[in-house]
Amino acid sequence: MKISLVEMGKTKKRNVRESIISILSRNFPLSIRKIYNSVKKDYKLGVTYQAVFKMVKGMMDDGIIEKEEKEYRLNMGWIKQLEDELSVIRNNYNMLRDERIKEIQGSINKFISKVGPQIKNYIDVDSSCIIGVSGGGRIYGMALWRYLVREGLDSKYINYDPFEEISRKGIGIKKEDVRSKKVILVDSAIHSGKTYEVVMRKINKHKKILNIKDIKFAVDRDMIGLADFSRISN
Repeated sequence: MKISLVEMGKTKKRNVRESIISILSRNFPLSIRKIYNSVKKDYKLGVTYQAVFKMVKGMMDDGIIEKEEKEYRLNMGWIKQLEDELSVIRNNYNMLRDERIKEIQGSINKFISKVGPQIKNYIDVDSSCIIGVSGGGRIYGMALWRYLVREGLDSKYINYDPFEEISRKGIGIKKEDVRSKKVILVDSAIHSGKTYEVVMRKINKHKKILNIKDIKFAVDRDMIGLADFSRISN
């Protein structure tokens, strides 16, 4: 659940300071008595009038609240400072996101550069179906599929969720997508081998029914040496 600044005083971990900010975000200016009543009524905090009075005075000293005659409101200077700080946080996270995207794209490019030609040679003149396993596998799988299509191979791409398959009696793959084709299952990495085990067991069980010609597993990073194709393997 997303909690906004205005609503943060209503969270389970609320405190008097947060509640006062929340109250003055919606209604202002208010006397300390009205702030106190709202803290008690709206936020159900067991706090005394003296505690609220002391908190308001302390928030004035911190520049969060300003006094307007006998009533109080949030300080516009503090609001501007908060906006500036949030802007810095947003920029930092955007930079981190952009760096992460570049990092992932770099790994994908290296994966295709090393594994792509190997899989192309393996497929040879056959038709293929690239299956993206899980979220990360879909990114690498789509990149591999695009590479094969650019290289002139007859290839199809589909998604596959191994966790949905655990409770399924059949298999969530259409026969027409894989019939008489070489199937390449693609994931971003193999760590414990659990996903690999679930996927390979299920697909091999239905290999004849689906009329799959052959099945291989490709990953970017293989930590335990299970994949048929990988860029990094232990």
